[in-house]
Amino acid sequence: MTDRGADLSHHLRDGISDEANFSAESNSAKADPRLPGPHEDEGWPRHPQAAAREGPEAARSHRRVEVAVGSESPGRTFGRVDRLRSSREFQHVSRRGQRASSSGFVVIAAPRRDQTHAGRGRIGLTVSRRVGGAVDRNRVKRRLREWFRRSATRTAGAIDWVVIARPGVAMLPSEAVAAELDGLCGRLLAEASS
Repeated sequence: MTDRGADLSHHLRDGISDEANFSAESNSAKADPRLPGPHEDEGWPRHPQAAAREGPEAARSHRRVEVAVGSESPGRTFGRVDRLRSSREFQHVSRRGQRASSSGFVVIAAPRRDQTHAGRGRIGLTVSRRVGGAVDRNRVKRRLREWFRRSATRTAGAIDWVVIARPGVAMLPSEAVAAELDGLCGRLLAEASS
């Protein structure tokens, strides 16, 4: 027998085992760690709720909800027909339009080329990186769209408007933005009617 075999036979004969230091208790008495304890998930409602719908039925169950901010102009939206969408349209307004400017904005107005929606004006927005980061630029654009949606400028006739935001306008409150734009647009409409 080799030395290793002699050691093994010695341990077996004397009743010594490497497993002598392990506990004989079963682990089945412990609680399942996947199940919540009595004090967990207290924030969940006590009563079960209906499961969310899935599949094609779920898509039909949603209703379109429009939210009107304030009591002015409820139900009006700002759709594609209200926007200048192509660079060609922007260039037409820039070349043929009248300008008015202030510390925060440059406003350019020109008669519409197409008369498909003759009673409505359209707006094009230019908000460059000089105005601020993406968050600031998006905030300025939202404020400008909301001003135009509520403004009488929108229904002043078949006029295309381009509003160019200048640096520093992101810090102005909405009321100041509206007052400044109303003044500029009023000036342009007064010049066009005279």
